[in-house]
Amino acid sequence: MSMETLTSSVGSLVDENLFGAEMESEELLLRRLSPYATLRPGDLSVLLGLQNQTGGSTDHSRRKLTSLFDNAIVERSESDGESDKEPESEGRDVVVRGQDIGDLPSEYVVRGLRPHEMPVIGVYVDPKITPGFRYRIRRVGTESYLFEGRALTLLSVGLGYGKRLTFAGDSLIFNDNYFWSDSDPSGFAFSLDAVQPGDELKVYGNDGTGVIGEVKVIRVPGVQKEISREVVNGNVVKRAQVTLECQVMYYQCQQGRLNMKLSDVEHMTGEAVIVKKKKSRVAALDSIHGVVLACVPGQCTLQVEP
Repeated sequence: MSMETLTSSVGSLVDENLFGAEMESEELLLRRLSPYATLRPGDLSVLLGLQNQTGGSTDHSRRKLTSLFDNAIVERSESDGESDKEPESEGRDVVVRGQDIGDLPSEYVVRGLRPHEMPVIGVYVDPKITPGFRYRIRRVGTESYLFEGRALTLLSVGLGYGKRLTFAGDSLIFNDNYFWSDSDPSGFAFSLDAVQPGDELKVYGNDGTGVIGEVKVIRVPGVQKEISREVVNGNVVKRAQVTLECQVMYYQCQQGRLNMKLSDVEHMTGEAVIVKKKKSRVAALDSIHGVVLACVPGQCTLQVEP
């Protein structure tokens, strides 16, 4: 065999091995990401650059999956920017340690965590994150939110090194709303969702006059920051600072009957109380305290009626 032929054969073998190694690494990465990243139907086709109509170019198969995934995050974050939430504050760098929560010895730096957010990274899951409560999840270092930016109820936090976090899904048969705590090296930022548009509550004056009106939440601008968590008689009680825009209807009493007096849209702030009862898997809004309304002297309380 000539030297030129031998060189050509060796070169071809090296190219094949390199290409095979690259494809193998991409396949391993895909297997690692696929159960974690909660891909929606059609996302994989976008990531791999497949073109069903034209067959596409074979160069797509050799593109780095990591760079494709980054591009998808950028595209997703642009759509997430259409939310009506007010601009959130700049984040800060936070050091978390697994041993602080009784887990494996580990230490991570979560960069850009905002004051109302709780970190999940590697083996570390912030102990304030509690199954039964709703959360929005942001990829740290981006403006991209998981689950299309929806706030979903956390169903469970798994055990082990990489903890599986499972959320409520639209189907009882097949639920792909989950990911693992170590599936993104930058980590995840959880924010509590205590109040949602559409919530309805009765207005109680703090002077003992009983029901004096009702409110319906139209919008929840800004962030909802958890300020405390406690267990009372087996019930998990969380409190969060919220800002709301509500349709307010005031009552007046005529001949022993309550009638609507007037209706108006008002902005208000207060301390929301969310309770997960001992025998329930899902928490629910209970009340909002310290609310000031235009037609009510002093503070009042908003209460969800059973």
